[in-house]
Amino acid sequence: MAATGFPVEQLALPYNDMSVPSLSAAQAAGTELVLDANPERRALTIMPNADGRLYHTGNATADGPYWPLYAGVARTLTGPECPASDIYVTGQPVGSKLRIGEA
Repeated sequence: MAATGFPVEQLALPYNDMSVPSLSAAQAAGTELVLDANPERRALTIMPNADGRLYHTGNATADGPYWPLYAGVARTLTGPECPASDIYVTGQPVGSKLRIGEA
């Protein structure tokens, strides 16, 4: 029997640990980036410690578009959703580790 429909390709992305070991006050407030821009980025995952936001078109003071972050719930962005720009977050405790994976 021939397969029909959309072709399916599984792609395993090797995530590099880009975690921030201890967030500064400026990083926690969203005014200092937590991850530099990377034009080769294909996927991004963040495990937040508290509810907050993930900004990708500027820092939090620019109040551009954002994705919500929920405590203990990994936010994974892939494909066209994955931003290649600088990454900023808000709502995370100062001094906490922010787990980030980048592919």
